[in-house]
Amino acid sequence: LTRTMMGMSRKKLYGLVLFAVLVIATLSTLGVRQRIKRRRLDKEHEVEEESKELLAWLEKEGGNHKHVRIQIFDHGGDAVRGLGATDTIAKGQEVLHVPRSLFLEPGGNSMPRELDKQQALLAADLAAEFHQGSDSQYQRYLEALPAREEFEPFHPLYATNEDLTLFSDLKTASAARKKRMILRDAWNKIRTGKPNKDGLQW
Repeated sequence: LTRTMMGMSRKKLYGLVLFAVLVIATLSTLGVRQRIKRRRLDKEHEVEEESKELLAWLEKEGGNHKHVRIQIFDHGGDAVRGLGATDTIAKGQEVLHVPRSLFLEPGGNSMPRELDKQQALLAADLAAEFHQGSDSQYQRYLEALPAREEFEPFHPLYATNEDLTLFSDLKTASAARKKRMILRDAWNKIRTGKPNKDGLQW
């Protein structure tokens, strides 16, 4: 093979090497695509099972659902989960009923007016439920929530401090930094047991 290549002109040799590189690159791309497709199919199957278990739990707790399920959607190239329809839904038809006993009502009678702080209270309550593990009333619901790995590729709240500093002129970066501070403050108050009987206060 070496003698044959030595007998070739530089132009032919260059063409042969370029062709080989293109073939390898194409095969590598196909392999990556196949692996991504397999991972997506595995994720879709996982979410389908989680959806069945969650909706069965909802019915057991007195709730109801019609023609909806949790499924995977494409969001700018990222796979994210959401609520999808399994059949045509008529105007005015009830598709989901959650009983009052399953409501999460963070803050008690002292819900702050600011949306960021309302979300922080809810996040802190969810974190507390997560820490209860199998003792939590909401275990089945919590298990069906998106995992951190699903948000990390695109969600601003998972951006590194370096990225937030680099893009500090953007409103999205400053909003993400502010929300992270509020969330951290809320969780620290829950963790250290500082909230009063009516909930967290700022």
